[in-house]
Amino acid sequence: MEENQKTSKRPFGFLRDFLERPENDVLKVMGLLFFFSLIGVACLYFPAKAKFLTGGSAAGWHVFAVGFFLIGASTLTGGFIGFLFGVPRKRLDEQGTSNSRYTPNTNLEQISDWLTKIIVGVSLVQAKEIASAVEGIGEKAGPAIAEGNTGEIIAIAIVIHYLFLGFIQGFLLAYLWLPGAFRRANPSSAQNS
Repeated sequence: MEENQKTSKRPFGFLRDFLERPENDVLKVMGLLFFFSLIGVACLYFPAKAKFLTGGSAAGWHVFAVGFFLIGASTLTGGFIGFLFGVPRKRLDEQGTSNSRYTPNTNLEQISDWLTKIIVGVSLVQAKEIASAVEGIGEKAGPAIAEGNTGEIIAIAIVIHYLFLGFIQGFLLAYLWLPGAFRRANPSSAQNS
């Protein structure tokens, strides 16, 4: 009781308590991802406001529309890649066999493993081409956001920002959600392991 009173008297004590509890880790990560997503959207406000002032409301909304299309495409692409990297593997016993009577199809694991290796290999070999593809997106989408190099920089920043956020979201989805989904889909496996 006394501990709770001390916590409530400290400025932002409730926040410190929330951050120190390990059971809140998933909520903390989700909160950070949401915060970084909002930062990206908030950054669209400034070029949109400039277009509102110079070209009217339709031009301002156009900036938001282009930005949200870039956000969606980048998040989905990064999320797919992150999902592939995060797909869990089924645990095997010492003999290398599954210790459950019924083993779910592991094609997703194999495909994830192959595609992850291919993506890493291609990314290392084709880094210049990937950079020029992102630059090409900036060249095409940039003028819809702002004039000159400013629009290109904003478009490239949006793509990179949301590729990484999407990757983290996809990875965490696969890593944190799939094992439980597999256990719920195959309860006999969870009992035998």
